[in-house]
Amino acid sequence: MPVSALICFCTCPDADSAERIATALVAERLAACVNLLPGLRSVYRWQRKVEAAAEVLLLVKTSAEAYPALQERL
Repeated sequence: MPVSALICFCTCPDADSAERIATALVAERLAACVNLLPGLRSVYRWQRKVEAAAEVLLLVKTSAEAYPALQERL
């Protein structure tokens, strides 16, 4: 039976938390691989103000079967 592959996006506030999350997801078999992409800058509205912040983007590679548990974990 073929496995449906998914790529999920998740942002983290810094490299340390991104590394911890990526390691946990792979160790718990919720992700086959996680790519950490530093240098992301996000602009968003928060409490009626436009804010900007540096973030790290995670590209989480998982299966459709593992996705519900991954979503719950994140």
